[in-house]
Amino acid sequence: MKPEEPTEPEDCNQEGYVLDDEGNCQPALNCGSNYLVVENECVCPEGSVDNGYECLYASSPNKLCGNYRFIQTGDGLTAEIVGLAYPAYHHGSGEFLNGLFGAICLTYGESTNIIDSSGGSEIFNLAWDLTMDEAEIWLNSLPDSPTEVEYESYVLGQLLENLEIGAEGYIALSTGPCVNIPSSAPRYCN
Repeated sequence: MKPEEPTEPEDCNQEGYVLDDEGNCQPALNCGSNYLVVENECVCPEGSVDNGYECLYASSPNKLCGNYRFIQTGDGLTAEIVGLAYPAYHHGSGEFLNGLFGAICLTYGESTNIIDSSGGSEIFNLAWDLTMDEAEIWLNSLPDSPTEVEYESYVLGQLLENLEIGAEGYIALSTGPCVNIPSSAPRYCN
């Protein structure tokens, strides 16, 4: 026979039960060491992502805050950004991944909400920063370190997706230099 669940505060010293904010006895949540209990639910702290087992933290040192020179090309704006670094460390294996785009060519199509270099730079920096956070979380959710080619492919795919969301329209993104477009170098914030 199963013991009766405690309901009175003085009976709440049984294993698996805790007092709530109102002094009522409730079943305890077993959330794990890095979850927070909010309104009787296990949630990850701000700045982390729940992968279903634990809260993963992104702490990328690759945040951007520079401006890029976008040139009108047909009905879009194009910039060449050189020397984008995205190194990473896989905690599980202890492997360091070198990531460097020698150059990328980015075009915001006419269907986007980008009208000038300032807006194009802001959206790129936000998309890059989000991509770096996502890449670190993805990387450290893997049991083994990916190859540098797999890591580059993931970063490029996420960057394109985040740019399309931020610019709300068509984006052309490729590795390698643009044709007849002056290059800009990234500026890292931290």
